[in-house]
Amino acid sequence: MSKYNLRNDSYSELAKIGTKYYNDSGYCGVIAVAKACRCSYGKAFSEMERQGRKRGRGSSIGMIEESIKNIAGKTTVVRGGWIGKTVAQAERGLPKTGTFLIYQKGHIACLIDGKIFDWTGKDEGNGKASRKRVMMISEVTEATE
Repeated sequence: MSKYNLRNDSYSELAKIGTKYYNDSGYCGVIAVAKACRCSYGKAFSEMERQGRKRGRGSSIGMIEESIKNIAGKTTVVRGGWIGKTVAQAERGLPKTGTFLIYQKGHIACLIDGKIFDWTGKDEGNGKASRKRVMMISEVTEATE
């Protein structure tokens, strides 16, 4: 990962880049990968295209996890006990350090150090975190060989 500049773009900045420069939509997975890897939208977009993602379409869990592995050399570990909870409960209850992927039906968000980088988070939305139900939460960790 040291060969890339660590990016810290906000969700809204990444969404604007995706729409304006890549003519993309359905990019929640691309943004989650960009945030989890601290890379640019373009880097995440290109890697996910290599994984089979079509422009304007969503992405699978496998594409997201493989992209994170290829870009940053990190792996994901499923965290139990969160199925059926809301995004708001996850935002409050997950550790305040670390990177997590919050999977919902048809959507994914990235939580980094206690802050959700997505429209479902309280900072990007209307001041309240989403009540969407969590299907799975994965922690992004350093790969172990």
